[in-house]
Amino acid sequence: MNILITGGNGYIGQYLAEYFSGENVYITTRNPKRKNERKMILEEEDTIDGVCENIDVVIHTASMDERIISREPKKALLVNTYGTRKLYLDALAHKVKKFFYLSTFHVYGKVTGQLITEESYTEPTSDYGLTHLFAEQYLRQLHKEEEIQTFILRLTNGVGLPGSGVDKWYLAFNDFCRNVVKEKRIVLKSNGLPRRDFVAIPDICSAVEALMHIENDFGVYNVSSQNTFSIREIALMVKKIYKELTGWEAELIMPEVNAQEIERVKDFTVSSQKLRMSGWKSEETIEKTIEKILKAELEEYK
Repeated sequence: MNILITGGNGYIGQYLAEYFSGENVYITTRNPKRKNERKMILEEEDTIDGVCENIDVVIHTASMDERIISREPKKALLVNTYGTRKLYLDALAHKVKKFFYLSTFHVYGKVTGQLITEESYTEPTSDYGLTHLFAEQYLRQLHKEEEIQTFILRLTNGVGLPGSGVDKWYLAFNDFCRNVVKEKRIVLKSNGLPRRDFVAIPDICSAVEALMHIENDFGVYNVSSQNTFSIREIALMVKKIYKELTGWEAELIMPEVNAQEIERVKDFTVSSQKLRMSGWKSEETIEKTIEKILKAELEEYK
């Protein structure tokens, strides 16, 4: 297959490019330098025209950095929403067979204390979630039956070792691993009690592969581990695994919490049962992901 991965040099895009390396993989980038790279800048329409030529499958991961969306909401609409619309129209024009849009579970909004399924009400509380939901709606509006199979994957918190040139070390999960190696300490600035669903990026890749093998006109799928952890628990895991790998005891600094604060935190589940019915399952544990990141960082800083 000829597979086009937008944002192929990004956090998830690099994993996908490696995962599907047995196929003819093309990636989009702002500054193409290799034969398999195609120029695409989502806020510049003319760079999107023709980017899907001779492509069988599009995996759309490119979006605006979540750290700056709240400061530039107008640009976020242009990049995340209208850019996706333009790309989908180009895919239709070039008769792409399958289109995968990597969205986010943030389209649901506040999710504590409940079971989240693909049928749950969507009420985003951030521009990040809102612009992705708008993009999803464009795909629904423009979808043409029997012309292109369309898959929307609502990801929870994807975790994994950042690839070359990827600035994702600011994420708490990765930050803990890097700091414990560099400074032998982990510092939490908040109480770290809210719970999150983390899914390993290799499992996101296998989810895309699983859906490639099914016939589905238009489908929405949650991609989750169905397990939640607090940042406090993640910090403790990093500390424990670091000691197992090195024999060193790292310092863990975090605010004290009382019983009432703990009781107020509600758990939730982002169900991925619909996806699991395709044969997919999450294989990589949080502990395994932490170990991979720590080993890479220990090798980097030895």
